[in-house]
Amino acid sequence: MKSWLTLIGVVLLLVLVLGGIKFHNIQQLIKAGAAKGQPRATVTAMKAAYSEWIPSAEAVGTLRAVRGVNVSSEVAGSITALHFASGQQINAGAVLVELVADTDRARLASLSANADLALANFNRSSEQFKAEVGSKAQLDSDKGALDAARAAVREQEAIIAKKIIRAPFSGSLGISSLATGHYLTPGEGIVSLTQLDPIYIDFFVPQEMLDRLETGRKISARSNTAKGEVFHGEITALEPVVDHDTRNVKVQATLANPRHHLLPGMFASVTLQTGAAEKFLTLPQTAVAFNPYGETVFVIGEATPGKDADGRPTPAPTEKDGSASKQVRQVFVTTGNKRGDQVAVLTGIEEGDEVVTSGQLKLKPGGLVLVNNEIQPGNSPDPQPKDP
Repeated sequence: MKSWLTLIGVVLLLVLVLGGIKFHNIQQLIKAGAAKGQPRATVTAMKAAYSEWIPSAEAVGTLRAVRGVNVSSEVAGSITALHFASGQQINAGAVLVELVADTDRARLASLSANADLALANFNRSSEQFKAEVGSKAQLDSDKGALDAARAAVREQEAIIAKKIIRAPFSGSLGISSLATGHYLTPGEGIVSLTQLDPIYIDFFVPQEMLDRLETGRKISARSNTAKGEVFHGEITALEPVVDHDTRNVKVQATLANPRHHLLPGMFASVTLQTGAAEKFLTLPQTAVAFNPYGETVFVIGEATPGKDADGRPTPAPTEKDGSASKQVRQVFVTTGNKRGDQVAVLTGIEEGDEVVTSGQLKLKPGGLVLVNNEIQPGNSPDPQPKDP
């Protein structure tokens, strides 16, 4: 019996010793935590500032040539000479194709001779009429013959001119498979000719934007075939009819395309100005938490004194260097339009307020933060994808 009591005493003593050690450790951890203070969350931040904001709208358009034709021949004939190469840049009036015209030139010579004879007969009749030895009827007949002969010459000259096919305007030639000796029929295509500068872009906008659109309003366009390049132009025409099915309006704009990077048939993204420039406080969209109950941001300020668990006041937290710690407060804001990475903030913050731009998931109102802006979230009004 005595041995059992001794064993129980030893066990109780061991439990008390272990409990004391554990309690001591917990007290040390509490003291270390109190000495270390409230943990700081690392965030990025920026100061809210006003920036000029030009109201704009986005659309996707299709590029179309201002002038583009498939050059063809009005008359039939065999090709005797080709004066172009596929894909060549060519000027208005440049000779593209010559057709065989030997028979036509011989006929022109014959008609010219007839015209010379008719002129001689007319001159003779005119002299005789003046000398009152010829009749007015003969003079009129010779005059009619001369006019007919000259008309026949002009007609033949026009036929010969059509045997030389020229570029109707300056532009870029397409690909042609014709060769010397090929027989052209009237209307048969020879080669495509397209003017690339300037170039049209057609796009659609909702009908509610009609009151903000007019000819002459500036636009810009981008294509994924010319990365980083912006093409500028202006609206040149508005369709006077609203599409019955989509309630959209077709808009035509003209773009400068000096380096021919834009081609008909391509698509391009369009940005068009829809109003006068305004100034708004702007923040990166990552700074705003969009919630069903409203949009919020975390604003950074100096830490304020607090209270401990017993309600007793405590001094404001400080950093190791003695500077005041930074503390966040959650603020409801009203947001406006978005552009690129940015969003306009209408109410809730003031210019110069330091706002958290990333790292909000780690925060709660009153929390302490450390600002590290080595890597900032996107804040461009017009972000562009980067090549891999």
